Amino acid sequence: MSSLPAVPVIITLLILISALGMLALHDKRQSRTLAAREADLSTLNRTLERERGSQRELATQLSAFADVTLDALLIVDQEHTILVANNAAREVFSAAGTLVNKTLMMVCRNHELDELVDEVQKSKEELETQITLDDRSYRVRALLVETATGALVALAMQDVSELVRLARARRDMVANVVHDIGTPINSIGLLIDRLIMTYGVNADKDKERLNKMNVQVADLQHLHRELLELSTIESGMAIMRLVNVDLHELVQSAIELVQTQAESKKQEMLNEVPADLKVLADPDQTRRVLTNLIHNAIKFTPEQGQVRLGAGVEGEMVKISVSDNGRGIPPADRTRIFERFYQVDSSRSGQKAAVGAGLGLSIAKHIITAQGGTIWAEPNLPQGTIICFTLALATNSTPVTSSSST
Repeated sequence: MSSLPAVPVIITLLILISALGMLALHDKRQSRTLAAREADLSTLNRTLERERGSQRELATQLSAFADVTLDALLIVDQEHTILVANNAAREVFSAAGTLVNKTLMMVCRNHELDELVDEVQKSKEELETQITLDDRSYRVRALLVETATGALVALAMQDVSELVRLARARRDMVANVVHDIGTPINSIGLLIDRLIMTYGVNADKDKERLNKMNVQVADLQHLHRELLELSTIESGMAIMRLVNVDLHELVQSAIELVQTQAESKKQEMLNEVPADLKVLADPDQTRRVLTNLIHNAIKFTPEQGQVRLGAGVEGEMVKISVSDNGRGIPPADRTRIFERFYQVDSSRSGQKAAVGAGLGLSIAKHIITAQGGTIWAEPNLPQGTIICFTLALATNSTPVTSSSST
């Protein structure tokens, strides 16, 4: 007798078949859902890629436009990430590679600049400040730029180091002129008052006071001459009459002008310039430079010190040096000593405050530059200072010429 499947078994099979069908239908629907989602994601990716492409194109255009200006330009997003940086900005931050996609703090380590971006984002107003980076001064303007993807901040950085230096030099000049004129005037006034009150009582005292007034007046006249000469040179009106000059003899004539000053301090003056070495120079103006440099060397060298003058040929130029074994000039002051009215801080140099207006080296720089040379200061190891300058080497075929100081 054959057996038929039990009813429960048939029902179970039907349930399984139904379940498999439903599962297949679910998988089919799930596949359609996943496909739709993939299509949506693909569309979204294409949209994002188009936006990124637009941003990259905009950044490229902005960078090209920004490179036209000499100012450093940066554009940063809300997270302070740099989106655009021109070539000037890379130079400011000494960046070998790109600045893009780096944060502002990573690039400059300057909290003032970072805080400026925050302030602009909060206030939505254009702001301006001045910051210092690596001993350079920059005026920074920050502006909020609204875009479809969010607010950006544009930073324009202008190097104003020279303006800051000139402003400081102007303040120093005014202060020094006031001091250098005021001191002798006050002294003369006091001497005149005493002379009026006691005139005729003591002839020797009267003569002493008159001599002191004469010295003070001479100082004022010297200051006036230096100011007038500096003004003439800077205006381009001074003429350099360049001729073949025996440098050894020129140096010796300058030494003789200040020999008494050196002897009073028991200092040794050495003329080590080779004989028959000739330069193309204005003899009178160059002698003035040498006299000023030797005078300074004597002044800042202690008693029984030594001042040496030497020269050597370097290509088509002759390098002349005036060296001493005094206290020397601090490194930070070596370039500034050629500025008008600049004097080394006595507390830093270890010297007593220098007497004078601080115009001599400025005049010397103009005279040497007008003759096609350069002048600079360097240390005289182990102690002292060397002031060097260059003049053109004269040849037998060199004609007598003249040159304006411009």
